[in-house]
Amino acid sequence: LAVGAGLSGFILSLFGFMANEAQSDLSLTGIRLMFSIFPAALALAGVVAVFFYPLRDTQVKEIEAELNERHGYGDQGETAEATP
Repeated sequence: LAVGAGLSGFILSLFGFMANEAQSDLSLTGIRLMFSIFPAALALAGVVAVFFYPLRDTQVKEIEAELNERHGYGDQGETAEATP
């Protein structure tokens, strides 16, 4: 959260934002970009990262087995149930 707040302030200053004053066209453009293009670009980057994350079915099963073992579910044939 602190990084996001600091980054927001930095971006606003790049576009010439001045508090308690009428904003210039450049400042208004910066504000619009902060609420539209920048978040969309970061969301797209996140989707691309998840798409290329190398997690396969065999790895998921190995992780589940290790977690079940850590929590003691492997002894009685039980499995951990996901709770919403």
